Amino acid sequence: MIDTRHRGQRPGHSSVGIAMKPSVECRKLAEVLREKATTVEDAELRAEYQYLVRGFLRLARQFEQDMEAKKLPNQRSRKAAA
Repeated sequence: MIDTRHRGQRPGHSSVGIAMKPSVECRKLAEVLREKATTVEDAELRAEYQYLVRGFLRLARQFEQDMEAKKLPNQRSRKAAA
């Protein structure tokens, strides 16, 4: 495997693009798949794309809920400390 990292860059972090939140990535993928579903003539394939769109949107909501759940305890502990 070829190492494409810059000197000093941590493993697992790409220098190719700006990192996005997982929920944003899921929503973008869902948008691409939704467009693909509108252009496909085969009904079964269109249904598969729509199924994937729903799955990615559900996953995006899950990521957002998990992030909100992680934020709430931290905010409460800060208020209690003040």
